Amino acid sequence: MMEIKKLPQTDARVIAVRKAEEKLAELHHERHMLSDEIEKRCEQLRQKAVASETQDKIEAEAEAMIRGALFETESAKEIQELRHKLDVLDRACQMQASVLDVARGQLSVALAKINRDNYVEVQKRISRAVDELARANEAEVNFFRGLEDAGCSSNPYRPMRLTYVGTISDRQSVAAFHKKEVETYCPEALQ
Repeated sequence: MMEIKKLPQTDARVIAVRKAEEKLAELHHERHMLSDEIEKRCEQLRQKAVASETQDKIEAEAEAMIRGALFETESAKEIQELRHKLDVLDRACQMQASVLDVARGQLSVALAKINRDNYVEVQKRISRAVDELARANEAEVNFFRGLEDAGCSSNPYRPMRLTYVGTISDRQSVAAFHKKEVETYCPEALQ
């Protein structure tokens, strides 16, 4: 198996990806913690309201809420501030994810570049194998034609060519399409 070349851990692109991943994980953790805090605080406030406030006050606040009025209580302000922090964290996570995407893109370009020789070598092997298989398929076709031309009417041999690949002389075969693809996208493999 061919070994994929990697960049050293000290490479700036590797470091950038690692730091961006760590920062994004940190932001996600902070967001999760804040979300839990908001949920707990809302539950505490709900329980407090149920336990300590009179039914009349609850109804008055509910009616105000229906009219679109905001409660100007300390609790409501606290929840609003926490939700604002959550919105900010959500946006920070999105921004950090974009930073990570850019860093990963740069790392991917570098990795692809240093592994080009390996890619070309693999494509050479595939190209040679497909070409040889198409030639072998052609040889089998010619063999059976030769037997028929020689007068052999009862052939004891089973055809075993891989018809999917096709023959070298068939311009519509998979082998022909593969060769065109290699010529277009990796011409070094044909050298």
